[in-house]
This record gives sequence, C-alpha cells and structure tokens, in this order.
Amino acid sequence: AAFIPAGTALGGLVGWQADVVILAAGGLAWRDKMYISSYVEETVAVVQAKQVLVSHWDDFTKPLEAPLRFGGVNGNCLELLNLLVSAVNGCSLRLMPVGQAIPLFGVK
Repeated sequence: AAFIPAGTALGGLVGWQADVVILAAGGLAWRDKMYISSYVEETVAVVQAKQVLVSHWDDFTKPLEAPLRFGGVNGNCLELLNLLVSAVNGCSLRLMPVGQAIPLFGVK
C-alpha cells in the first residue's frame, strides 16, 4: 500500500507499484477537473493500483459530531474521482471509514 499526498511531484512515482493506494483528497474539491485528472493519472495509474482508499475526504471545517460530507465546494469531485479511478484498469474506489481500523495485507 502507498499513501500519496496531494501535490506529489510529476513523475515522482514512476517505477513504483502498489495494489492499494491511500489517496489524500483534502483540498481536491477546490481544484479543477484538469488538476484532479492529472493527480489520478500521476498516482493511481502510474503505480497500477487495484484499489483506492480516499483519505482526508471530510469537510475539515465541520466538527466530527456533525454529519460527515465530502469537503469543499466542488460537489462533483467525489463523482469525478470515482470515474477517473475506475478508468484505471477497473480500479475500485471507496472512502476510508472514520474512526475504524483499516486492515492491510490481511492483518487485523
């Protein structure tokens, strides 16, 4: 698995491979479609991921007790991420659950 922060340098992941990518989405909702598309291409596609877990997806301006929603002003950001990620060899996307452990590599 690989954790890939937003703003990763172009070409920085060439030569790496990861089945699962934890993709930081904080701030993506304020970016345009071209930036988000490039981000997915330079991360998910380059490492040939099979599954993407989206982290930092919640609206950081709201308390955790409030109903969680995808952060930012671009309401279509999550839909766009799902569309772009699924175009990468049928890769699947899901939001990381809040306050729950995520088993990796079959370890619980």
